[in-house]
Amino acid sequence: VILQFCKENNLRQSFAAIQEECQTSLNTVESIDTFVSDIRNGKWDAVLSQVSDLQLPQRKLEDLYEQVILEMAEGKELDV
Repeated sequence: VILQFCKENNLRQSFAAIQEECQTSLNTVESIDTFVSDIRNGKWDAVLSQVSDLQLPQRKLEDLYEQVILEMAEGKELDV
């Protein structure tokens, strides 16, 4: 609850200090609707940015990166 308060009130230093001292993470995204929309629309830069703050299992991260690479290859996106 304290981490959530810090995040919602833009208390970045307090958030980081509490997170490190307690060795815990809030492990949420700003908006689940936006997150899902970004996934569905292939906005992988936004998805990966949000995921970088989460503590996900290694296999889930591997699956995500694999999906991103496959979609980029299919779309012939070479400028990434």
